[in-house]
Amino acid sequence: MKKTILAMVCLLQVLISVLALFACGKEKKQKVTVNYSKGNYVAATSIIIRHEGLFEKYLPSDVTVEWVNIQTGPEIRDAMLTGTIDIASPALITTITSLENGIPFRLISFSSSTPTKLYARDEFIKSIHDLDPSMRISLTNLSTNLHISFLAYCQEVLGDSNALADALVSMPNAEALAALTSGSGIDASIFTFSTNMKAESEESLHMIADMTDVTREYGIGSAYIVTESFYKENPDIISAFIKAQNEAVSLILSRPDYAANILIEEGLDTDSDTLVKVIAEMPPSPRLTPDMFNRQAMLLFNAGILSKEPRKLEDYDFFEALRQH
Repeated sequence: MKKTILAMVCLLQVLISVLALFACGKEKKQKVTVNYSKGNYVAATSIIIRHEGLFEKYLPSDVTVEWVNIQTGPEIRDAMLTGTIDIASPALITTITSLENGIPFRLISFSSSTPTKLYARDEFIKSIHDLDPSMRISLTNLSTNLHISFLAYCQEVLGDSNALADALVSMPNAEALAALTSGSGIDASIFTFSTNMKAESEESLHMIADMTDVTREYGIGSAYIVTESFYKENPDIISAFIKAQNEAVSLILSRPDYAANILIEEGLDTDSDTLVKVIAEMPPSPRLTPDMFNRQAMLLFNAGILSKEPRKLEDYDFFEALRQH
C-alpha cells in the first residue's frame, strides 16, 4: 500500500513538473511597441535601429519589438496614454505641452532636427523683412516643428515671435509648392528637408531665410519619450533602447553613405549625395541640453501656446538620467 501511495505521489510530482514546463512554454513573450515615421529625416535614428535590428540586439531574449507608424503628435500622445505605443519620438513641442498639462511622460533622449527654410517667388521678397501679416505664408500645420522654427526665427530676427502669425496658412507640402511656384495666392512657404530640395530645384523660387541654426539652438525636432510607469517597470528595455540609439547614431556618422541608402529605401525622397550632406550639416544626436529645451519652452509661452510660464528642464525628475544619456 505504501509503495502504491509513493508511486502515485511521484507520478503526481512528475505530472506537475510537466504541466509547469508546458505552462512556461506557453507564456506570451513581452512585446514593446515603438513608433517611427517613414520617409522623415527626423526619424533617421529609429529607421536605422529598425533596419539593423539594434534594439533586439540589446533586449532581453523574451522581449519582442513591434514597429508602428503613427504620424501626428496628438495621435502619438493618445496612443502612449492607452499603452498602444511604448516608445515614441514626437516633436519636442508635443512633449513640452504634454508635460505642462500634467501628462506623465518622461524624456529619455533627443532624436534629431532637420534643416528648415523659407522660400518666396516674387523678386521683391528678399528676406523675412519683406513679408507682412496681410500676406499668406504656408506651412503644413500649426504646432509643428515648421511652425515653431518660424516662430523662433521671427523672435530672433524681428523681435516678436508672433510678428507674422496672422499670415500663416495650413497647406499640404505638394499643394503649397504648386501654389507658390505658380503664384496662386501664396507669398512664401516654409519647407523642411527633403521637400525644400524640390523648392530649390524650381527656377522661379528663391530662399529668403535659412532657419536651420535657429532650429538647432531651440531644440526644435523630435525627442524619445515613454510614460513614467513604463520607465519604472522596464529599466532593462530603456537601457537597451539607449544603447541601440547610440549605436545607430554612430553608424550614421561613421557610414553616412550606407545610412543614406537605407533611409532612401525606407521612403526618404532625396538622393544619396544630398542626404550625406544633410547628415554632415545636421546629424542625429541624443543630446538635449537645458538651453535647447528651455528656449523652446519659453518661446511657446511667449507665443501664447502655453498659458503659464513653463518649468525648466532641470526641474524635472528625469533630468539627471537624461543628462547621463
